[in-house]
Order: sequence, then C-alpha cells, then structure tokens
Amino acid sequence: RDMISLSSNKMLPTAACGPPAWASASASPRAALAAARVPLLRAQASDEDEYLADLEQQLRRAAARSSRSPPAPTAADGPPVRRTGAALPTSREGSQVYALPGKARAAWRSYIGVPGQLLLLSTLSLLVGFYLAGSLSTIFGAAGFWEPVIGLPVLLVGEVVTREYYLRPAERRPVLLKLANALKVGFYLGVVVDAIKLAG
Repeated sequence: RDMISLSSNKMLPTAACGPPAWASASASPRAALAAARVPLLRAQASDEDEYLADLEQQLRRAAARSSRSPPAPTAADGPPVRRTGAALPTSREGSQVYALPGKARAAWRSYIGVPGQLLLLSTLSLLVGFYLAGSLSTIFGAAGFWEPVIGLPVLLVGEVVTREYYLRPAERRPVLLKLANALKVGFYLGVVVDAIKLAG
C-alpha cells in the first residue's frame, strides 16, 4: 500500500517521492494568486503616486507661467494693434470691442463664400451706381456751374477703378474691386440714360 510500482518493476516508497507539484499548486489557487498580485499592486500604486506627483508639478509650473504672461491673441481677435501708453482691454465689453474687426472680417468672408452672393452684391452695386448717377445729375444739374466740379472727381475715381480692375488677372481681383467696378458701370449707365432723356 505504501509502495509505487514503476515501469522497471521497482518499488519505491511514496514518502521518498513526496506529493506531486500539481497537487500542491492546486491545493490553494486563490492563495497563490493573491500572493502573486500583492507585489504587482504595490508596484502599480507606487507608479501612480509618482505619475500624480509629476502631473501636479507640471500643473503648478504652467499656472505660474500663465499668471506671469498674458494670454496669446487668437486669430479671431484680429491683427495686433500697437497702443502707446494704453493698456489692453481687461473688461468683457472691452475685449468684445477689441475683437470686433476680426469677427466682422470672418463674417464677411463666410458671407461672400456662399455661392450666388457675389452676383447679388454686384447687381445691387450696379443699381446703386445707376441711382447715384441720377441723383447727382438731378441735384447738381439744377445749377449749371456745378457740373464740371462734380464731374471731375467722379471721372478720376472711375479711371482709377478701371485701371486697377483691368491690370489684375480675373482670379486675383478682390471682391471689393469687383463691386467698385460694378458701381462704376452702373454710374456710367445712369449718366448715359440721363443724357439721352435730356437730349430727347
């Protein structure tokens, strides 16, 4: 009963062999697992403590830097303005007024970027130029001696707009130059129609 038979037909006592390794390992698997997890948990806790301490130091350094230097301006704030002897706006209303030109430019670009808006604005500029020609010829045409005085600056502005418009390629013409050219065309059209009415 106390002997183990091997393939060589030799009998060995069980006390000499001892219990098998799998029997001792399977006797208490939870205890073995818990014993193996303890150093792992301790290592993880020490790593987390070091990480949190390093993170706290970085946050303190960043807070100290931000308290010493003012915040950097963003693209929505517009171009930087040089001010002599005047401090930057610190109130909410002052910062909103300071950022107003940038917001207006962004709104203008988004409005022009919509298809069909440039055609609409060009048509309105043409009509405004036509109305401006009729009003100038009516108001200053009543007194005959004001016509050359009014005609000279209008002619100079029209020639400058024409020169700037046709010197640039079509893809490099800014939107305001296109609208100014439409206004000029409408003005010339109104002058010609008014002259035909007076001559007829």
